[in-house]
Amino acid sequence: MRYVVTLMILIFASTSVFADDSETNLLAKKIKTKLQKKVDNKFDDYQGYCDVMIEMEHKSKNAVIKRVTSSGDQKVCRYVKSNLKKGKRYRYKYPEKYIRLHITTGL
Repeated sequence: MRYVVTLMILIFASTSVFADDSETNLLAKKIKTKLQKKVDNKFDDYQGYCDVMIEMEHKSKNAVIKRVTSSGDQKVCRYVKSNLKKGKRYRYKYPEKYIRLHITTGL
């Protein structure tokens, strides 16, 4: 019984360690820092968050934004999605089809 509980704790801890992909993926970190700066400048006294899922399509050494979905505060998500244009190209080192980001305001 102890082994089962320990195993469950390890599985839970390993899946919830990273809030988003910016901690492990350089391209995600680059996109998140640009978005976070824009959101911080736009929303001074507003508190909210937006979880963004970016679907990428890879062409040679470039990743192209194919689709952006979001959940969270509607006002923040609308602004974040307006700054992530379909067709925008980024260079990458490691290919990722999906990038998950967590953008917050009012820290």
